[in-house]
Parts: sequence; C-alpha cells; structure tokens
Amino acid sequence: MNLFYTPTLSELSDLIAQTSNYDKDYDIIVDNDGQVLLEPDKEVKPTLFKKFKFYIKGLHGKGQLGNTAAKNLRYLNQLYKNLLFCWEHNVKGEINYYEITNRQLTDYWNEIYKDKDQDRTKSKTSLFMGRNPVWRVN
Repeated sequence: MNLFYTPTLSELSDLIAQTSNYDKDYDIIVDNDGQVLLEPDKEVKPTLFKKFKFYIKGLHGKGQLGNTAAKNLRYLNQLYKNLLFCWEHNVKGEINYYEITNRQLTDYWNEIYKDKDQDRTKSKTSLFMGRNPVWRVN
C-alpha cells in the first residue's frame, strides 16, 4: 500500500490480514515515499524510526490484526482515514491513533457547525430580500 498513489481500503485490508500472530505487537510504519509497512514491534530499532515519516505503534490482538480486523470495516475505515490525514497534513514521528481520531472528529463537527451558522445567517438575510414590506398603520 502506498499513500502517494491513491491508496484503497482493500489494500489496507490486505496488509492487516497478512498478520496472524496475535501474541506480538505490530507497528504501522509510513516511509517518506508513502509506502505503508506492517512490522513486528521488536524488529524495528527505535533509532530507525527517525528515518520514517510517521508510525503507529502497538497494534495487537484480533481486533487490530489478522482476518478479523481486516473484515471490521469500522476499524479499517478509521485507520485508513488516520493514515491519510497524517500523510496529507505532513505529520511526523509517532502517532497516537486515538488522538488523530479525536482530532478528525473535532474538525468534522467544527465544519458542520460552521456550515449551519452560515446557513442560519443566509436564511435571516434572505427572508426579506427582494420583498417590499407593506406597512399599515391603523
């Protein structure tokens, strides 16, 4: 899977499905070219992480690895969005999966409320636009 060349959810699913050892922790590593790697935690030395663009440490268990995780569309979709978010925003270093998820959720709700505020302003101003109010005095 490469983030530079229009990645797909099925590519991420295939990458996650490759692991079947649930006893080890795995790291998702993204290099500067956008290549996404899934490596066992202890095999990558901490000094080598500086050579990569960003990484997510500590994926473990059936919920985050293997065929079960590859079929969990909710988890897979969020992981996919997190990887793309970090790639597009040029994030570097170790990434906390949950912090990036919360950041995206906050940005989403801010955008929704901003749109609602703009719609509310438009509706107030457009109510009388083009009309000549008739005033009657009795």
